[in-house]
Amino acid sequence: MPLFLNDKLWGLLAAYQNSAPRIWLDNEVEILVQLSIPLSVAIGQAQSLQMIQQQSDRLTRTVTREQAITRITTRLSRTMDIEAVFIASPQAKQTLGASRIETIYKIATQQTRLMFSCSRVALYQFNPDWSGKFVAESAISGWSRLLDILPVIEDTYLQDTQGGRYKDQQSTVINDIYTAGYADCHIELLEQMEARAYMIVPVFVGDKLWGLLGVYQNDAPREWEKGELSCLIQVGIQVGISLNQVKYLEDVRQQSDRLAKFVEREANFVQLIFKIGQRIVERLQQKNLNPDSLFRSVTQELRQLLNADRVAIYRFHPDWSGEFIIEDVGNGYLKLAGTDAAIVTDPVLQESVGGQYRKNQASAVNEVAATNDLTFSREILESWGAKAYIAAPLFKGEQQLWGLLLTYQNSHPREWEDGEVNLLVQVATQLGIVLQ
Repeated sequence: MPLFLNDKLWGLLAAYQNSAPRIWLDNEVEILVQLSIPLSVAIGQAQSLQMIQQQSDRLTRTVTREQAITRITTRLSRTMDIEAVFIASPQAKQTLGASRIETIYKIATQQTRLMFSCSRVALYQFNPDWSGKFVAESAISGWSRLLDILPVIEDTYLQDTQGGRYKDQQSTVINDIYTAGYADCHIELLEQMEARAYMIVPVFVGDKLWGLLGVYQNDAPREWEKGELSCLIQVGIQVGISLNQVKYLEDVRQQSDRLAKFVEREANFVQLIFKIGQRIVERLQQKNLNPDSLFRSVTQELRQLLNADRVAIYRFHPDWSGEFIIEDVGNGYLKLAGTDAAIVTDPVLQESVGGQYRKNQASAVNEVAATNDLTFSREILESWGAKAYIAAPLFKGEQQLWGLLLTYQNSHPREWEDGEVNLLVQVATQLGIVLQ
């Protein structure tokens, strides 16, 4: 007898006689017909109940995952303590960003693994060359630690394509690695990771692909649900937002520190200029016109304030050669003033009668080895150990170029700031008053 479910043939109800042939009576056939009707109804009800139960189970899982997403998002947001950036001590500020990142890693991997009841969750970060490394993971006991067995992964596809499909915000869902059509080398890598099924979503920090968030089932294949992928994508987005906030807060911290240092430095600059001005006034009042002691104290204070390796005063001769007459130099560096090395001739300065300095222009060189337009030859500067310098003109009166005030950095190239150049120019201007 046919069994119908919602006007659709579902199956058959049959009675069999196996011991011998049998002539079926009409009433026996009628009984089977009568039985098929309530049986069809019962089957329909059972299937409806099963569908309702499946829908209920899916809804329960969805609600549970959504609650887990909310918990993860809330916990990630709590790692962003903006006030701490400004009230923490300088030592604490240095470790604040790293601590936040570790907390984000821990929340993302541990809570996501609990949400999916899976074998492992791992965070993978790309290197600049698009190789990468696992930076965090959470796995149930019994599985190897990826951070130990795979310290660096060089996936040629991801390297050649600079992130592959993930740079386009696409995901990967694999229910069984052995039926995914992978090449042997890919299977071998996944076997090293002990993965049998997995989902991977991209993690973006701002507009840049930062890395990948992976969920792994190791012990058996797994049929991943669409809702599970959707939840993992949300977690990946939240991790990216949190990492971007850490980056932003670190930028704010650095800007705050730079501003504080700038304000402190400018205050020190103003204080030094004011102090030099006071000394000049006192000397004028005392009619003490010998500038040497003032030059010595100024070179010492300038070198200390600028954290430089040498500050020196160079005086031009009538033929536009010249001599270092006073300097303050750090330990271990060649002394110039008062030695045979003090007299130095620069052909360019001689030919141009003082060059740009005659026009009251200063010069700042951040890296001697990478610059052609130098005051004194590269060979001479290198013999002094100089890797960067500032030179400001010293005028006696308004038009007579008397010499140069120079600051050298010997330990490394240095990106001179405008405030540092301006300080040297202002100090040189003040010293010019004494020369008059």
